[in-house]
Amino acid sequence: MKKLSIAMVVIFIISLLSLTAFATSGDEKYMPNFDVEKNYTKIQNLLDKRAKLLLNNKEDVAALNEIDLQLVKYGVKFLTLDEVLSQFPMERDNGNGGNNSTIHDKNSVSVLVSVPTSNKNTWMSYRTSNYYYKGKYYNIQRLIAQPKSDDSPLMNIGSRIVTYNYNWQAGVYNVIESLAWSAVGTIPGASIFVNLYDAISSFISGISKTTEVNVPNIAYSWASITTAVFTYVRLESESDNRQVLSYISTKTNTVIGYQIPKLSYKNKNGVWVAAPDVIQGKRTIDIIPSGYDSISGAVEAYCGGYSVPQRATVDGIRISGPESKVVQTIYPCNPQFPLHCE
Repeated sequence: MKKLSIAMVVIFIISLLSLTAFATSGDEKYMPNFDVEKNYTKIQNLLDKRAKLLLNNKEDVAALNEIDLQLVKYGVKFLTLDEVLSQFPMERDNGNGGNNSTIHDKNSVSVLVSVPTSNKNTWMSYRTSNYYYKGKYYNIQRLIAQPKSDDSPLMNIGSRIVTYNYNWQAGVYNVIESLAWSAVGTIPGASIFVNLYDAISSFISGISKTTEVNVPNIAYSWASITTAVFTYVRLESESDNRQVLSYISTKTNTVIGYQIPKLSYKNKNGVWVAAPDVIQGKRTIDIIPSGYDSISGAVEAYCGGYSVPQRATVDGIRISGPESKVVQTIYPCNPQFPLHCE
């Protein structure tokens, strides 16, 4: 009986080892996506940090260089515009299995034309290999653009003075309201509301939300940076001349500033008093549409055989102030192909 028990234990161990070996050699090849994007979050955080630095303090070259060095550490390559043109097709494959020989930029120039380094944008790229989807492995290459100058289509800057005709209670209106949308509707997390009372209460003591205020005008300013991602897909076994632009996505980092130079309010004695200081402030919004930079969305689009790239983009940002007056509607760059950003 003892010998039989030992024999059964041995058989069990051998069976367990066989199953483990099978799982290692078999299942592993069907579950490879745990590590293929291991640096994705780090790269995204650095790109966000880079965009915010450009938005708020683009003269800090040392800080920008430090971020770029970190990006290189995680596999990001910085490209000149001619490298972008030579390495990435500007549209989907034309049916012959290779890249298109021409691109549809503003001047319809050939890919073979030598183009200098861009003065408008910084171009970056990184690759994801061995992404598994429905029995096949795919290679994904992202081409990323961020602005380097104010005249880039990826940068929106402006200002406006809005006048108002009525007195209000301090808590009735918002000094800033924002709303952003994509093709599928309103983007969650992109709405901010800054109540006038909250904006002025730190500058003026003794007021409440029912205090009557007079605001002749508010000076608004805004700056919005778009990060554009063009995602190219091919089979892992193929070369880059078979990659297809399958997915385009954008997100924005936007800062909205306000300045109230001549606010007055009615004190408890019914006397109108001028605010002692210029009241000012700003708010920053990170606007990210659903599906932004989705590797699964890109591969699914590639396999779906769509005639155009699938999209997840910020289509518009509306800034409003008191009395429901629209301050500005920003239409961020919504590119159809990379050179739309130039």
